Amino acid sequence: MNRQREASWKASPGRASGTNLGRLIACACLGAALCLTHGCEEKRIPERQASFRLRVDKVLYVENSSRVIVVGFVTHGSVKPGAHLTLRHGAASIPVTVERLEHPERRMTVAREGDQVGLILHGAGKDQAQAGDVVESR
Repeated sequence: MNRQREASWKASPGRASGTNLGRLIACACLGAALCLTHGCEEKRIPERQASFRLRVDKVLYVENSSRVIVVGFVTHGSVKPGAHLTLRHGAASIPVTVERLEHPERRMTVAREGDQVGLILHGAGKDQAQAGDVVESR
């Protein structure tokens, strides 16, 4: 960023606040860079939906119901029962649905970033999940 643009960036404090980051304008002359000072062709950057991500620490299999339970910490976003997610197992992407959330100490209706949770998944088989896999939004 050259000095003139840098000075302009600092001169417009409200335009780049944390609440407005999803509404920044893409600058055509700078490619993918963000520009709030040029009069070049402006394009709105769409606001991203909050996505979900859980890194699997442990996998349990319930024989009588043929369900897989993946346990881990939510590293991004939140999830509720009924959510359609993807289990990333190596190069495979397996579509799954969250049937229920499990926690040993409390009843959970939603798991948020930082929560340790067990996700009871419908759509994954016994050998399709292992520690180190990722469950994320589609």
